[in-house]
Amino acid sequence: MSTHGRVKSRIVIGGVDAAMSRRLREAWLLTTPHGESIQAQDPAGLIVQSARLQPEFAVIAEAWLRQAGLDLLSKLSRAHRTSIVVCGENLGALTVARGFAQGLRGVLDADAGIDTIKKALLTIRSGEMWISRRMLLEALHSVAPSDGSSDTWRRLPSLSEREHEVLTQVLAGLANKDIAEKLAISEHTVKAHLQHLYLKLGVHRRVELLRACLAPQPP
Repeated sequence: MSTHGRVKSRIVIGGVDAAMSRRLREAWLLTTPHGESIQAQDPAGLIVQSARLQPEFAVIAEAWLRQAGLDLLSKLSRAHRTSIVVCGENLGALTVARGFAQGLRGVLDADAGIDTIKKALLTIRSGEMWISRRMLLEALHSVAPSDGSSDTWRRLPSLSEREHEVLTQVLAGLANKDIAEKLAISEHTVKAHLQHLYLKLGVHRRVELLRACLAPQPP
């Protein structure tokens, strides 16, 4: 139990199909051997259970998010400090960007496997966000067009060729060490380019960088 009295060994699952629910439970036990998984029946029940149990995670289907609205995220994250993950294929970058602002911590594809779910839970637990590969590719397409000529790209602050390459690898989910190896530069140089990206995009962390790339650009 934490100093805030929150039991960190519970996950609440709601709205996903039976197969996904099973994978979530298995992945949860791999990351938290003595953890407990609870099934919520509807969004209202999720809020009640979260208030009573104060789970570390709440993983819900995108249908619940559409049904209850983004306020569901803020109610859970602000009142119960629960990390919320949404499973789905049709959220869209705009909804995800708004979701992050309301407390969303991760997005999983509906068919995500146990290993992917495990990585997502551990990543979120470490303080970062998790974005599904599909969503990453959508973000990558929006900010890094092949000819560099899209309206979205022109609206971003001017980036050097190397900063563009580093940003592309960050959006692909690579760690600094992996980026350094792929681009044949030092890890120190990767960190320097990241600092330049943070400055140009007005962010301070990798999580905020991803959020900035997913967020809709002003006209």
